[in-house]
Amino acid sequence: MKHIIKKMFDFRESFTLLSTNENLQLSIILALAITFPILLPHQQLILGSFINALLYVAAIRIKGIKAYLPAFLPSLVVAALSILFAKSSIIAMLPIIWCGNCVLVYITKKFGKDWEAIGLASLLKPIVMGFGTWMLITTRIVPAKMLVPFFGLQFVTAICGALLVSLTLFLYNTLIKS
Repeated sequence: MKHIIKKMFDFRESFTLLSTNENLQLSIILALAITFPILLPHQQLILGSFINALLYVAAIRIKGIKAYLPAFLPSLVVAALSILFAKSSIIAMLPIIWCGNCVLVYITKKFGKDWEAIGLASLLKPIVMGFGTWMLITTRIVPAKMLVPFFGLQFVTAICGALLVSLTLFLYNTLIKS
């Protein structure tokens, strides 16, 4: 157990310089993570699917702790837009969104990009987010209507994101690479 905890908090390898290719990939992922919530502000199914696809790609392509950066940006953009339009419930949900996104990235990084790992990540993300949302509902911080988008819909968007990545890779490998 001590070895696992030490390994979890050993970030030295994460702060090495990225290769130019990895810098470019991370920059594109982060730019899309900021752009998607602006372009699709009220389309949770579509937006969530795209964001989850970015999280899967980051988990697979970006080394170390840097892969977690896209887990935070989209919700911060949504929160900033929500503040402009006086909707404050999202602010209380930020830590829960971040935890769910980080679980998805962690499971994908830890167990690989096969369907079993992606299925596990797609299952654990909504469980974490649903439990966190339920805690906020029981303490009357957010309304009960928040449970559906932050539990059931999260599973759907996680699976759709995985399918989107798989389809993109398939098309890339068959049309462009060959």
